Amino acid sequence: MATIVNTPSSGESSGGMGMFLTAVLVIGLILVVGYFLLPAIRQGGQTNTPSIQIPEEVDININQPTQ
Repeated sequence: MATIVNTPSSGESSGGMGMFLTAVLVIGLILVVGYFLLPAIRQGGQTNTPSIQIPEEVDININQPTQ
């Protein structure tokens, strides 16, 4: 029985460039998700809403003094 070994020819690439691009895209995706997601996680659901205080009484003087 003969053993056949199939070796790629010298013109074919072993997919190194595709693996490199995949690695770059995965690293880029991790960086983008980390950039937007980590601040939200650190904030812990706190919202930065301004504190507005409204007085109970407002004095509106309609009668202006005559000159």
